[in-house]
Amino acid sequence: MRDIDLIYQLDILYHELDSKEKELQHIKERVEIIKRNEEKLRYQLELDNLYKIIGKKHLEQRKKEAQLNDLKYKLVNLKDSYEKAIIKDNKQYEHFISSIEDLEEKIDTTELEIIDFMVNQDKVNNLIDKTKSKIDEISREISDLMKNYDSKTINLEKEIDELINSILMQRNNISVEKLNKYERIRNKKKKAVAIVSNRACSSCGMILPTSYYDLLQKNDDIILCENCGCILYYKKE
Repeated sequence: MRDIDLIYQLDILYHELDSKEKELQHIKERVEIIKRNEEKLRYQLELDNLYKIIGKKHLEQRKKEAQLNDLKYKLVNLKDSYEKAIIKDNKQYEHFISSIEDLEEKIDTTELEIIDFMVNQDKVNNLIDKTKSKIDEISREISDLMKNYDSKTINLEKEIDELINSILMQRNNISVEKLNKYERIRNKKKKAVAIVSNRACSSCGMILPTSYYDLLQKNDDIILCENCGCILYYKKE
């Protein structure tokens, strides 16, 4: 087999290798895993924020409960003082009654505030439960995606290894001079070899002179397209 035929086959192997490596980088599951991890992070941040809110609510509720206990203690003492006191005039009586009513009103207000805290905490706890469930759901999806990703990755890496071995074997069959020339062109251009079809370069479409066309059919030398610089290859039918 001519060197030019081997170079053409080598170029095909390189293109297949490039394609497989790109496929490895853009596996669908890999993209989905990244998206799911970003979504999971958003929910985890939301969960952290909810825990901070519930912690603040618990602290505020404990303060209100302490305040309520203090008000109730004051009310008991005030009523006890009222029962034991010798009321001398109406002004003193009204003062006791007003103080008792004021404490009872504060107690009612504080109890309502505590109830409101408890209701809000229940709402936050429900949000926490929903957020935790969502995180668990996403974690399961990520786990399933990882299994598929690992399987595809293993298969692709195996194919890539096989292609690399084939490339190394193919390179050994090509003369050093022509291989080096091919490598220089390949390093400059994404497409190093262009098939001649209908007397034209398949890379740029330039119609080849008859002399070029005759040489390509008979010669083993590397002939470049004068327009795009690709190695021209005449593929025998």
